[in-house]
Amino acid sequence: MGVLNSLFKISVLAIVAGSFKEGLGGHNIIEPVYVNTPVFFGPFMEDQKDLKEMVLKNRCGKEVNIKTLKKEILKYFEGENILLKNNCKKLMSEFPLKLNKTYLDIKNIFEK
Repeated sequence: MGVLNSLFKISVLAIVAGSFKEGLGGHNIIEPVYVNTPVFFGPFMEDQKDLKEMVLKNRCGKEVNIKTLKKEILKYFEGENILLKNNCKKLMSEFPLKLNKTYLDIKNIFEK
């Protein structure tokens, strides 16, 4: 526990394996993105739908099927990584603004 963020910082790609098995609900895919590491994850992200949407929308990672994972990793190392890595930087520079907007939305709900 507590080691993943250090590993994500020195990685060129994170593969969040808990999202490849049905019933686990997925894992936090924003952690590697936060330290500028693109992420591959599986189709089972039931408990992390917002993070999945954010990562996909901002092209910081990719949802892949376990059967095509090897092929996708090879494609990544053939040049796709630059775009994904740049997108991680962009999203994380905007992230404080997104968090602030969420905070204000929640605050407005309770002030009504």
